Amino acid sequence: MCNKTKLLAANKKGLEDSKSLDSGLVCYYTKAMDVAYDLGCNGVDLSKIDITESYRYGGVPESGISCNYRDNSWERGLSLAISHKDNSREIGSVIFFRHRDKVAVIGWILDRSGSDGEELMLPITGYDIVD
Repeated sequence: MCNKTKLLAANKKGLEDSKSLDSGLVCYYTKAMDVAYDLGCNGVDLSKIDITESYRYGGVPESGISCNYRDNSWERGLSLAISHKDNSREIGSVIFFRHRDKVAVIGWILDRSGSDGEELMLPITGYDIVD
């Protein structure tokens, strides 16, 4: 998984490129950095967003980004089990994942949703199993 410094650098490059013809022409070696860059190209400055702790069921993928197996495509962030916008209510699809370990992750909550309507995060740390 990428560290905070690398993600902020990719995001800054996206913010700079959003003002030029280079926007969207950069490809990073990790999915998380691609997401950080894409956010920048769309005017989202990660350095202005608070870092938050959240939870999900199951470990964080090595890429730091969730895969939507139904559509066989990458999400645009890491799927979370709870909604911060709705007073920490668990999302409906967690019923399918409760058999997995509940893990804590730290990162930026994104203003976009996953394919099941779940909140997404761009993580900056590994994860810890929560009791």
